[in-house]
Amino acid sequence: MLFPISSISDGDIAHTISEMGAEKTVIKTKVEPRQSGDPQRVFEFLARDSGLRLMPEDTLDGRKLYVIEVTPRRTAPLQPVKQLLSFDQESGFLMRIVGLGADDTPQASMTYKDVKIDEHIDPDHFKFQAPEGVEIIDETGATPPASGPASAPAAQPSGAAKP
Repeated sequence: MLFPISSISDGDIAHTISEMGAEKTVIKTKVEPRQSGDPQRVFEFLARDSGLRLMPEDTLDGRKLYVIEVTPRRTAPLQPVKQLLSFDQESGFLMRIVGLGADDTPQASMTYKDVKIDEHIDPDHFKFQAPEGVEIIDETGATPPASGPASAPAAQPSGAAKP
């Protein structure tokens, strides 16, 4: 079953919209800088609790990819036993994530498509407006205002570091 997901991030806060049938959910989270941007920081973050192994190269939409197998030292029930993370060799951008079960069969995957690197994007593109009637689940630890929207859109992206 496919669950469409969209995410809008200004570099500090991310709003992720997921759809399950007709039901939509928005989750507001803080961006974890160790999990985005500089690939070295990502690998350092992952290596704290997981084993990392370089796998054979792959391609996606004509892009050459480095593939890293991530094996957590501890897993919870229903969690993938391993993940395959595929990074664009030219930009370092994470292009695909595949969660694997105990028998190495894919349990879940997420692929980024139509990726453009170094494109100018109008800062207004990063303003978030929740769809009508959708409540925002705020996981940032911030207290929402007594009245008005659950979160104000960012005025301008903070400019995350390029990989």
